[in-house]
Amino acid sequence: MAASRPRYPLLRFVSKLGARLGHSGSMVVLGAIHEADDPSAAGIQRANELYREAAAKGNTQAMWSLGVNYLSSKGGETDHKQAVTWIARAAQGGHGMAAWAIGKMHLAGRIVPKDIERGIALLQQSAISGFRDAGLLLAEFHRTGQHGLPVDEREAQKWIDATRPLAQRLGRRAPRQPAPTDG
Repeated sequence: MAASRPRYPLLRFVSKLGARLGHSGSMVVLGAIHEADDPSAAGIQRANELYREAAAKGNTQAMWSLGVNYLSSKGGETDHKQAVTWIARAAQGGHGMAAWAIGKMHLAGRIVPKDIERGIALLQQSAISGFRDAGLLLAEFHRTGQHGLPVDEREAQKWIDATRPLAQRLGRRAPRQPAPTDG
């Protein structure tokens, strides 16, 4: 069986160069390429090494990727403690999806202790960062009174509005495209 050619050769080249120069974003992209090209334990472990290096530089996407890999046992055994550590660090750094994920864990009491107040606060942080799923979930909680929140349609609408794109919140329209010309 012939070995498959690596995907994304130009992106791989540029990302390797950026990673060698210490660019954390390039390390994350290269890690994702390793995961896509080689989903074996060795490939995931190589990706995780790149994510760890980028996370040490403060890259929240790298922290999130490490947490997800530990949670889903990519590259080895599931390690909930490591998963929560990395996802929580990403959330603390402002990663919206990480705040949403750890918030949901707290609400359900899965993997982390059940803490409704902390879970709601993390969902709010996530929604404020623009992560739409968090805003929609908070809106649902306010419409139904889940998790002890008061039923409040105005508050529900506030969380839906918080996750709309910035230009839409400011009342701006998308830029107009020039009309095509004949000739």
